[in-house]
Amino acid sequence: MTAKRIQLTIPSPCEQSWQDMKPDEGGRFCMNCQKTVVDFTAMTDQQIASIMAQTANEGCGRFRQSQLERSLQLSVTTPNSRGRFWGLLTAGLLGYQAAQSESLAPLSQQSTSVQAGGEERKSGQLEPESIVPTDSSRIVSGRVVDEASNTAACGATVLIKELGRGAQVNKDGNFQLLIPADHSLEQLTLQVTFIGYITQEIRLTPTSRNSLDIRLNEDTTALGEVVVVGGYKRATFWQRLRNRFRSRH
Repeated sequence: MTAKRIQLTIPSPCEQSWQDMKPDEGGRFCMNCQKTVVDFTAMTDQQIASIMAQTANEGCGRFRQSQLERSLQLSVTTPNSRGRFWGLLTAGLLGYQAAQSESLAPLSQQSTSVQAGGEERKSGQLEPESIVPTDSSRIVSGRVVDEASNTAACGATVLIKELGRGAQVNKDGNFQLLIPADHSLEQLTLQVTFIGYITQEIRLTPTSRNSLDIRLNEDTTALGEVVVVGGYKRATFWQRLRNRFRSRH
């Protein structure tokens, strides 16, 4: 396998506010350029490079300043199919969200099974969008939105922290979770994670299990540096040479 070096540069940062963009799969949708702006701020160099390989080395993205104008290392063989782009992006986002949950990895390996609507489902799996349980009192449901824009946080993960099982928020911001019969609501905590947002934890009670209104705030402090939004492209040889010269002064 051949190692490849690439650099990213944003020639003209976008003037559209990130907060004003509508949440979309993989990032947010910019009304000015009519494109999805991918949020790369929490991704590793490897994840960024993999996505770059599927997008002809250009697109619209949100980056930390430290991710730009430096070499990213790609040590895997680059696939030729552009159709794998969204698969790579989804893998990167789910990898980040899984890392945010301390209990997800070990719990997902448990072999305990529960019954959901007559169907056996192991711990650690995501619930379907629609659940038909025998006991409606075991359903936890609600809506997750962006606090600033009041738009649906499509793609956010709602996890039962103690069980390591959860659901993904749909395009309307809604989710449903089925609580196993052998667990009390008072003993469970919902953990809501979404890339670029502050993680929320909500202690469940019998009176707060339905129609939960969860509002997420953007995590600006976690980045600790300037964030740049705009159309990105792979740096040319002369741009890489210039960036190397700047880094030495």
